[in-house]
Amino acid sequence: MTIEKIDLGIDWFIDKEALGRGEPGLTNSFISSVAGLLNYLDGSVDPVWLMGVTGFAFKICAGEKFTNCGMTAFNRPEIIREVFRIAGYECELMSTSTSFIEQKEEIYSKTCKAIKRSLNNGIPVLAWDNSLSKWALIKGYDDLHKCLLSIIDDNRNIRLDYQRPWLNGTMVLNIAAPGEKISEFNDNAFDMSLVKALSHSMGEAKIDRTGFRTGLAAYKMLAMLFEWWASGIETNTIENENLTLSENAKICSAQIYSARCYARQYLAKYSDKNNMLRHAEYCYGSVASYLKPIWDYFRKEGPADADIFNTFASYIRNASSAEEQGLYYLREYLEYQKI
Repeated sequence: MTIEKIDLGIDWFIDKEALGRGEPGLTNSFISSVAGLLNYLDGSVDPVWLMGVTGFAFKICAGEKFTNCGMTAFNRPEIIREVFRIAGYECELMSTSTSFIEQKEEIYSKTCKAIKRSLNNGIPVLAWDNSLSKWALIKGYDDLHKCLLSIIDDNRNIRLDYQRPWLNGTMVLNIAAPGEKISEFNDNAFDMSLVKALSHSMGEAKIDRTGFRTGLAAYKMLAMLFEWWASGIETNTIENENLTLSENAKICSAQIYSARCYARQYLAKYSDKNNMLRHAEYCYGSVASYLKPIWDYFRKEGPADADIFNTFASYIRNASSAEEQGLYYLREYLEYQKI
């Protein structure tokens, strides 16, 4: 019997505990979609663990021209495979993005078949870089109406037509389908996540965009951008851009503040292991406290004047200093562990 329609009925994952603490929760749509997928497959997911063990709690990325993209400007196939592996799953990646024009139709067809196969087995599919959202969960399909059923951030249900050109006039469909369960969480995953944090802080992460900085260098770039905005506002050279810049600042500050809240919570889970971890937890709590006023302002107030931007630039530099101290304690812990 041919299945014509299936809907797994997944909701977008929301970290209610973080929201209850007055924090943004999972603002990164990649991690949110992975959290929703794991929550569906495993019956539960700890967002603090997920943000921490994948290293996303310690990520920061900033571009020379300020945009709202910050946390997923990395080698996506590599990151996706790593996150699925850490979560204990094999994963199959398929993409039409890098295909030759004459191959796109064939690969697109195979990708759609892979999606249906996964859904028929009760497994949702992660998708990215379509025209509606950077990241989405494909939770079903409807052959009668010729569309895929997906869910994106804010719990919005979106239908993606089978034959719709999705990005820049071409069929772009990138997916990651979870495979077999391969392992459970292992004891050294925590230590390895701290190794990732240190590597990222030194700018060693691979970025798939030019003009971007990661780690401590990203803090410096963000502070300089805030000061540039302040100067532009004072000289009336970016007046027309102020609303867009403020909206991007709202998104970026939410992602970075959210990440450092998770870093603090993640370290708190393990701080009884070592005094260095307790110090690191305190430092990342300080980072979050410096970033919170920036997030609070842009989510409530909108465009800012020059004084506000200059003040926030100083907060960002303070956050960077606190994080540098936290990284020192993480390094001391890893050396004590002989890692």
